[in-house]
Amino acid sequence: MKEYICRVCGNSTNNKTYKIKEMMFGLRDEFMYFECAECGALQIVEIPKDLGRYYPGNYYSYNISIHNTNFIKRFLRKKLYKYLIWKRGIIGKFLSQVYHNSAIASIGEVKGMTYDSTILDVGCGRGHLLYILRELGFKNLYGVDPYINKDIESNITIWKRTIYDIPSSIKFDLIMFHHSLEHMDDQLEVLRYAKHLLAKNGTILIRMPVKSEYIWNKYMEYWVQIDAPRHLLIHTLKSFEILTKKVGLKIEKIIFDSTAFQFWGSELYKQNVPLKIGEKNLRTYFSKEQLREWSKKAKELNKIQQGDQAIFYLKKQ
Repeated sequence: MKEYICRVCGNSTNNKTYKIKEMMFGLRDEFMYFECAECGALQIVEIPKDLGRYYPGNYYSYNISIHNTNFIKRFLRKKLYKYLIWKRGIIGKFLSQVYHNSAIASIGEVKGMTYDSTILDVGCGRGHLLYILRELGFKNLYGVDPYINKDIESNITIWKRTIYDIPSSIKFDLIMFHHSLEHMDDQLEVLRYAKHLLAKNGTILIRMPVKSEYIWNKYMEYWVQIDAPRHLLIHTLKSFEILTKKVGLKIEKIIFDSTAFQFWGSELYKQNVPLKIGEKNLRTYFSKEQLREWSKKAKELNKIQQGDQAIFYLKKQ
């Protein structure tokens, strides 16, 4: 039996393999992944040469809808998002009891943020989050994504390139990876370069799937957040701590932000239903009570650090 070497800890013994299907779009192409017996990280055995094929034009991060809503909705959304970041405003506080946006709220946990902070969003797609931040008043916004069609130069700078192509002369107060690091195979080098681009007291914010014991034991190869073949390396808490120490970064804070998606998405895959089909009408497949119960369970798991995704805040050691 062939042994595979873990890209995180280097272990090559007793690693277990799994065949995972592409199920977001229902292509059902199969890919081999292996689970490290030492640090638990789940990683693809061989990266497809035509990986761009799995990021078609309707991939979710390429869609920007922020400008396609009426004035009232935009006004209320702005109040909500400002509250999530700055914790100010009665209207936003009221709305936050019902609505939430984890990406925006995660920025609110970064110390020392101002509207003049220089922010980089790595793997930003067409820049949906950056446009929201611009609307809120942030001024110095940059993004990079190698899979967009071309550079986007408006009141935001979005480059069709990788993080390595960013001039090292630019220093960032906040470097964000919103569900993008797991799409990168060379995570050690990516974080090393991100550290190089970081301002003296800057923060690296990473939102990503986490292979928790609970979710893996429950769904294994049907776990929706494997997202083969786009997710190349998915961490456990143990493996990510190993990686950050190698880079010379320290984990300052972890906030789990998993949702009911971990359940209904995985259940769709168990039923052989592609995500793009099932998510359009969840009530076709699940009852209102079941969806509510999953939301409750997700919150419980987050409290005990067993949710299937989390936000990591990193600082230079």
